[in-house]
Amino acid sequence: AADIRYVLFETDADHVTGYERIFQSGVQSMSLPAVSELSAGDMYLPLTVTAPGWETQIHLLNTTSEARELRFRFENGHAAYRTLAAHESTSISVPSLLEETSTDGFTSVIIENTSGVIGLYSLAAAGADGRHQLAGFQITDHLMTEFSCFHLGGIPDWWTGLVMYNPWDTPVEAVLTPYADSGEPLAPVTVQVPGKQKYVALSDALHLPVQTAWFQVSTSRPVTGFDMIGSGDGNLMDGNNFIPFPQSGGILPVVEPDGWTAFVFLNAGDRTTEVTLAAYDENGVLQAEEVLVLSPHQRYLAMTADIFSGDPDRITHIRYTAESGLSAFLVNGSADGASMDSLPALDVTAWQDVMDEDDPAAETASLTAGHIPLPF
Repeated sequence: AADIRYVLFETDADHVTGYERIFQSGVQSMSLPAVSELSAGDMYLPLTVTAPGWETQIHLLNTTSEARELRFRFENGHAAYRTLAAHESTSISVPSLLEETSTDGFTSVIIENTSGVIGLYSLAAAGADGRHQLAGFQITDHLMTEFSCFHLGGIPDWWTGLVMYNPWDTPVEAVLTPYADSGEPLAPVTVQVPGKQKYVALSDALHLPVQTAWFQVSTSRPVTGFDMIGSGDGNLMDGNNFIPFPQSGGILPVVEPDGWTAFVFLNAGDRTTEVTLAAYDENGVLQAEEVLVLSPHQRYLAMTADIFSGDPDRITHIRYTAESGLSAFLVNGSADGASMDSLPALDVTAWQDVMDEDDPAAETASLTAGHIPLPF
């Protein structure tokens, strides 16, 4: 088992979804959705960090039967090359690609010639008390003009980060429209993302009103990126790729048995919506069901025990259906406060679309659960 680098799985069912969770008990953890579609164009790493105390690892898998000559193009113009053999899985540190090229420690990367390649990358930092912060993101070719971001800027001892990368030659305008917990719209903020460059801002630098619970981002041209959350004591950090569009249903698959789980639902629409939550145990047996009513643009944030009556320890995953589209995700934290990971709701309809493809490679999903090398 120690030699296993990745797992491909296929199913004859229409509605199956998956995720991976990578962790070291008492140290760090991260969760990511399994990949359900292959790259067809350039893949983007909106932010890599090589500053002291940080490490960025890139993990790639060639799902095709042909080798890929990959080109890594950095924000400062530096380029590096690697060959990825047929069906090869590899891990690459960003400093090894930079060689002797200097950066300010924060840079973006475009990977070219990636048809049939999937991947993830991890950002790791030395935290307080000898602990480690870890966040993981999918490497994709997705670009979008509308997405939702959770915000913790108004909560003491927590921070929110926003990272956007502009792949175009000219600047992109991004309008951040914040909302209060109740859904009340607040004063928008407009920022510029220079051509072929990144935009990075944490909490106060976003200049959002203190009442902000979440915000919608609209850009003049498609961009890519992610949002992040973390604790002020330097021990906890995680993030998610941008949620591209609201879903009317999905799976929230992880309920932390030895810590806490928080669920977040964002009603991105202009009308009140009813949300049905069904909680199941590991055998798929229904344990509890609740109905939420969310006002337009309302954020709902609650722990497992606050939503469902009965024994929350039996609940392993939640399925939700809504009258209109929502953005949803969960955040897990360990009981000892050493680690935290988050995961967006999994869209089972995406897997049904993949199963309809003619290419047998498109009927598989990846990556591994626990066998991808960690930075520590």
